[in-house]
Amino acid sequence: MRATRFSRGTIGVAGILCLGLSGLGATALAAPSGPGNIDFDKTGSIVIHKHVQADNATPGTADGTETGTKGAPVAGVKFTAYPLDVDLKTKDAWDSLSNLVVSNEACGPDFRRPVEDLGGVKVKKQAQSSESGATNDQGQASIGSLAVGAYLVCETEAPANVAEKAAPFVVTVPFPNTAQNIKNGAAANANGQWVYDVHVYPKNVVVEAPKKDVKVVSYGLNGEAQVEFPVTATVPKIGANTSFKHFIISDPMDASYTSPAVKPNSVTIDGVAIDPTWYKATVNAANNEANISFTQTGLEKLKDKAGSVISVTFTAKTQSVSSAINNQAQLYVDTIPGLTPPLTPPTTPPGGDTPVPSNKVVTAWGAASLLKQDSQSKQALEGAAFEIYNAKKPWEGTCTTEIADNDPSTAVDESAKVMVGGKDVFTTDAQGKFDIAGLFVDSKVGAPGVDQVAVDHTTRCYVLKEVKAPAGFTLPTGDAALTPLKVKAGDATTANQVTVDNTKTTVPQLPLTGAAGKVLMTVGGLSLMAIAVGFVLAARKRHVNEA
Repeated sequence: MRATRFSRGTIGVAGILCLGLSGLGATALAAPSGPGNIDFDKTGSIVIHKHVQADNATPGTADGTETGTKGAPVAGVKFTAYPLDVDLKTKDAWDSLSNLVVSNEACGPDFRRPVEDLGGVKVKKQAQSSESGATNDQGQASIGSLAVGAYLVCETEAPANVAEKAAPFVVTVPFPNTAQNIKNGAAANANGQWVYDVHVYPKNVVVEAPKKDVKVVSYGLNGEAQVEFPVTATVPKIGANTSFKHFIISDPMDASYTSPAVKPNSVTIDGVAIDPTWYKATVNAANNEANISFTQTGLEKLKDKAGSVISVTFTAKTQSVSSAINNQAQLYVDTIPGLTPPLTPPTTPPGGDTPVPSNKVVTAWGAASLLKQDSQSKQALEGAAFEIYNAKKPWEGTCTTEIADNDPSTAVDESAKVMVGGKDVFTTDAQGKFDIAGLFVDSKVGAPGVDQVAVDHTTRCYVLKEVKAPAGFTLPTGDAALTPLKVKAGDATTANQVTVDNTKTTVPQLPLTGAAGKVLMTVGGLSLMAIAVGFVLAARKRHVNEA
């Protein structure tokens, strides 16, 4: 993270380590006494202990004696020592150092190009400078093989989570470890010796990584604002004479997401809605990202809100299926010298700045298709209509036809019809098919620092409900109208097809014709004739008996 980080006009008297050892405000340097003689043929070093600025930090000492806590170590920081054009063999050199004032801009706007004149003392060319390695996990690095002399020390490289670099400071090699120099970094039990390996304790203001969550509020592909990404970021504490240059929370989206936006009324600080004049919500379509950036007013307010938590929710819709669509928020924080933030801070991430990333979150989606056919002929059927519902047991190995109930405690009505691409009814075409472009499978919040995040479930159950049968076919009712559907993360429509049969409607008996019909009619006619003959014979017999 690049920075011109310290207040213009605010000064720190370097003397010997007055800023380097304490990391605090400026003090005047008493003229150092000279115990014994300096060995001008000897070389020394600057041993750097890099820690987070802490209010309760107890400064270390030039001889390496450490007392109390100095805050958490900061790894990945580099320093450069630029020799000053002074001769420590002379009293004039020590006098000039005693009265030297080191401005907070002594290292230049990018901390790599120091000023040529430091309060009347010339800074030698960069070619004569010496650079440390990066501080290790204990926050320690060193600049070795330094000739006897005075050096301007600049923090030239820092990781992205450093919001405010250490102030420039001047150190002499060797350092006079005398009682007169206790306020400048000498040990409390100063032994009056020259310290050639000088320990310094510059401090940093470090930005905490933002935290990210994910919520899916609409389970079908291409639903407006269907994926929500809540993000929280903590405001760092910066120096009294420093201002925020910018404070931007950004959410760059994967290409599988579209329509990035900031959810209305979602920007809060410590749970309270932020005044709209404090920030701007913007969308950078070219980068497929949404941002909130703080205005000059907002940056002024943030300085007094150290430790407060800013919350914002970004939204997007999903346009394609995938077994893992990753998302990660980014926090851009920088500071400048002075008490006034820029009049027009950037509204999108500044080029060249390295962000502090959040943890990763992931969602998974899969597609499916349905084939409707005649149960007997297996011919495709056009005109069958279906609805899609969430399954009551979405993670079952074998999907059932139980539809989910509504749970008022969740953001989604699980019992409602699922919309895909703006539709909630799906009708088979002339080939007896319809495609389900994509359905939600699962989501996962990754732990900080984890690069590859995978969902816990790779399949999800849904239920298809037939609501209209093709003409001439029976519309099933009750459980018969329901078909289980299993969706696999990453599957395309062609890879996941479910088949549903339909039965033709029963119709009234048709008139009988043809040879078979004639036979039946003949048999029927003969039967009627036989019955008639029987009646006639019976009638005659009755007549004879009566006579």
